[in-house]
Amino acid sequence: NAESLQYVRENVARYGTDWWWFVSDDEIEANLGDGWKRGTDTLDVWFDSGSSWKSLLDNRIADVYLEGSDQHRGWFQSSLL
Repeated sequence: NAESLQYVRENVARYGTDWWWFVSDDEIEANLGDGWKRGTDTLDVWFDSGSSWKSLLDNRIADVYLEGSDQHRGWFQSSLL
């Protein structure tokens, strides 16, 4: 809802995007309600996606690995691990 978005917007403007990782779960619940939950599995999703090529190539090595420019920080990087 609009109040939830405003709360997040104000805190990100004041503390930066890392605010989400430093604010307490109690504060999130008090200000956003029970429907919000902090996700901690982003790296797992990136790793799953970044390693999916392995199942497609039958132990062959890819000559080229292409991805959209919005993925360089996330699962594309994890594919290099």
